[in-house]
Amino acid sequence: MKREWIVNLCILFVISFLNISYADNNGSSLLTNCKAFVYLNDNKHEFERNITDHDSLASGYKFTTNAHQCLSLIRGMDELNNIYRAMNNNVYFCIPDEVTTGQLARTMVKFLEDNPARLHESDTILITHAFIQLYPCK
Repeated sequence: MKREWIVNLCILFVISFLNISYADNNGSSLLTNCKAFVYLNDNKHEFERNITDHDSLASGYKFTTNAHQCLSLIRGMDELNNIYRAMNNNVYFCIPDEVTTGQLARTMVKFLEDNPARLHESDTILITHAFIQLYPCK
């Protein structure tokens, strides 16, 4: 039974990957989404244990969708920076190879919490500014 709920959650997570709406693409939603990612990253097994019924599955779906939006934006901005590097050696930030996506999400949460007056700004602009500040190229 428990295994069935975990499988359903995984299926919903994959579906969320295919059908994500970025209606609120600002710092406030990015903060919420990155907090969700950090929580899931730190509490994977506890989160799975708490999926026990339909309501918790629906709640878990929303939570994992939020987490996935943070993951997608962070990885997407990092990959865009890598494309710039490959095309013309012009990069905006230099994230060390050993930095994990979980660490990047944590740095985004800290950056956003330290800059609440900027939460109305575009999420991609905020990610870029944070990474330029936190991971400058030398």
